[in-house]
Amino acid sequence: MIENNKVYSNNGYGITFSRNMTNSVVRNNFVHNQMNAIFVSASHNNEVYNNTILNSDDGISFANGASNNKVHDNRIINSVNALRFNADSHENTLYSNKIVNATQNTIKYDDQNTKDNNNDNSSTLNRNT
Repeated sequence: MIENNKVYSNNGYGITFSRNMTNSVVRNNFVHNQMNAIFVSASHNNEVYNNTILNSDDGISFANGASNNKVHDNRIINSVNALRFNADSHENTLYSNKIVNATQNTIKYDDQNTKDNNNDNSSTLNRNT
């Protein structure tokens, strides 16, 4: 459980799921001024929710085969890419996330296969201004 933290101005990552982290929860955190606010790498069956992410390059990123993670009810504000899926991430589910002012991509997929193998549920709020 990673909860109720203020994470800011680190070089690189704010909160990271390291390889093979499973059945973990990241919730109720305030993460700002990061290159990657929350990074899920080669980790599975985790849940990321009720976090506020502000002023990041990538808000929440999935890489290296991250799978079966649930991401919901997060607020991602002033990011370059609010949500990012690198190649080989699959079967991750997004819903009820509020995205405000993503300057490049609300959701960035590295390739079509990655896009096809993750589930957006079409409930992510897109509010680019």
